[in-house]
This record gives sequence, C-alpha cells and structure tokens, in this order.
Amino acid sequence: MLVALFLLGTRLSDALAPPVASPTPTKTPDLIVLPIGPVEPGDYPWDELLGGECLAPYESAWQDNYTVVDCAIPHPAQMVYRGVFDDPSSALYPGLEELQKRINLLCTAPTVIDYAKAGTANDIQVEASFAVDATDWDDGNRTYFCFVSRASGDDLTVSIAIPQ
Repeated sequence: MLVALFLLGTRLSDALAPPVASPTPTKTPDLIVLPIGPVEPGDYPWDELLGGECLAPYESAWQDNYTVVDCAIPHPAQMVYRGVFDDPSSALYPGLEELQKRINLLCTAPTVIDYAKAGTANDIQVEASFAVDATDWDDGNRTYFCFVSRASGDDLTVSIAIPQ
C-alpha cells in the first residue's frame, strides 16, 4: 500500500505542477567586430587601415589616404589602433570635447602602445581621428583611429603597437 501511495504521489505532483515556461530567445545588440590588422604594405584609404600599420609619409591623423610600409624600415608614424566607441547606437553625439577626452585615454592605454619600445624616443605624440559632427555620428560612424609620431619629426624605427 505504501508503494502504491508513493507512486500515486509522484504522478500527482507532475500533474498538479504549474507549467514551466520555456525560455524565449532575446535579441542581443549587434556587435561591431573589426578585422585584425595590420594590412599589407601599399596605398589605402583611411577607413581601410585596421591598426598596427607603419606609415610613410605622414601628415596628420586626418589624411584621406595612407601609404603603409614595413615596420622594419624607419617610418614617421604608426596607426597603432582602430577602435569603436562603445556608445549605444541610440546615443546622441557626445560632442567634440567629450570625444577628445575619451581619445586621450583610449589611444594612450598600455594595451595600445608598447611603452617599452616607445620609450626609446622621448618625443612621442598621439593623435586621433574620429567622427567630428553629429551627422557622421548619427550615420553610425563610431570608429576612432590612434596615430603615434614623434614631435621632432624623426622616424620611428620599430613597431610600437601592441598586437591586437
């Protein structure tokens, strides 16, 4: 009799239990995944650089085109990192001053520049390019580019980018 009551109890608990809702999939935000650089030596538009490219010649972080060279030869600059601001796609343009503040931290991080190699030059300077107006930002351009050169105009002789 005890066995019969036990079996009846296990069957009733399954029948009387509330239904378990199956999990519903939730949409995850789209992540921007950039390919890993650097690109091979050659001529490229600014938005095709991936990070780690050594450049010659170099005028500024705002050039339309760059010539990528082998980092083993002296070069005036290096595009050390290409990143994406982590603002949600619905975020309003934070303004030029705010993005400049962020760039200072993002482009000088020890995960971007190899300071042991960069320390051989005492005049390293960092520049960046990024969306400078609300129209560009609203169109989805959240990418920034970090460039390193020397204030003296002398060449860098090695890659100072941390490989991504």
